Amino acid sequence: MKIKILSKEYTVHFEDPGLWSDGGMGRCYAPDQVIRINSAMHPDAQKSTLLHEILHAVADCCGLSLTEQQINGLETGLFSVFKDNKNFDMEI
Repeated sequence: MKIKILSKEYTVHFEDPGLWSDGGMGRCYAPDQVIRINSAMHPDAQKSTLLHEILHAVADCCGLSLTEQQINGLETGLFSVFKDNKNFDMEI
């Protein structure tokens, strides 16, 4: 799957974490524009993890020094908004 993050095309892999994970759910490799998500997780966990890794990519590209706790908070809040508002549209 391909997604654009700040005009950069990232490749997203849903796969067995193998060697890239030590219990983690996903990884963002911003310099390589690659995101890896553990495919063994529940679909909602995969989606929230993808959002989490997207936030890491945005933070990295924008030079933000966000902590893991800050990324977790943003991911939890935004995932809830998107999940609870299925028809959410940015057009006003």
